[in-house]
Amino acid sequence: MSDTKEVNPLVAIRCITYNHEPYIRDALEGFVMQKTNFPFVAIVHDDASTDGTAAIIREYAEKYPDIIKPIYETENQYSKRDGSLRRIMDKACEETGAKYYALCEGDDYWTDPLKLQKQVDFLESHPEYSMCASNAKTYNCNTSKYISHISNVHTDIDFDIEKIILNGGDIINTCSIMYRTEVYSELPDIIGKFHVGDYPLQVLLSHKYKVRIFKDNMCVYRIFSKGSWTSNYSSNIYNSEKISVLIAKNVKMYETLDRYTDYSYHNLFQQKILTMSYNLCLSLCNKLRLLCSHPRLIIKTFGIYGTIVRLMPEKYKSKVRNFTYNYQS
Repeated sequence: MSDTKEVNPLVAIRCITYNHEPYIRDALEGFVMQKTNFPFVAIVHDDASTDGTAAIIREYAEKYPDIIKPIYETENQYSKRDGSLRRIMDKACEETGAKYYALCEGDDYWTDPLKLQKQVDFLESHPEYSMCASNAKTYNCNTSKYISHISNVHTDIDFDIEKIILNGGDIINTCSIMYRTEVYSELPDIIGKFHVGDYPLQVLLSHKYKVRIFKDNMCVYRIFSKGSWTSNYSSNIYNSEKISVLIAKNVKMYETLDRYTDYSYHNLFQQKILTMSYNLCLSLCNKLRLLCSHPRLIIKTFGIYGTIVRLMPEKYKSKVRNFTYNYQS
């Protein structure tokens, strides 16, 4: 009779995927190639894909049953916008008993077979840190080229909350992140109420703890992949309705995070709102020269600018108008 005690995985990988047939194999290969001195699992949630994504996941789950733990939905959870997707993933990951969570969506992938080991080693020896991440390459699916490095740090470095509030979704890549489940479990449920998850997660994890970014390039972040967040900007650059909705959601998110952190970083969130608005207006102004040869687009562009200003809180409107008019004059 065996007295072997089952050991919980130290790390649970959270992987959400939907219609990622061209990419999911790379993500799964990145998981199973990891070399560690501890057990880990990957909770791979297929959100009712209509392509061949689920079939590829089944293939890997059969080949690597100790690592790949699939969830197959018959109804798309993300589209419900009620937090059900996060609740399903939270429950599945909690049941693993893992001490750390690592993130990687189905259209991104890991390139370093020691990624999990390096991050666990660091967090195990540095309890004052809630999260660590790494450099990542950016791959443009439209051009089939690598275009930049996210984070772009040349030495292992700490990111404070100021840097994360002002730049956190742009300089820390989600697929490079690992964080402590014990800190995550203390976070408020507001994360599931936002239109994005990575930015508020980074802000809240860095509110009371340190964050380390490694110089090692450990993964690849795809932009403009089908169904991804960045695909919204690929073909809808003049879609005033989409941009206006995004502006309103971003402002609401920044103000909610500002309240949750007891306005400790109020000036930073104010700066974030203004910077976002300035950049969008400035971007539109730069495009006016190009639009001269496309008169029909001019109306749409001014429509976007009008919606941006209309949806902003009153206290920001005059600042943005002054900024834009000064730029044009």
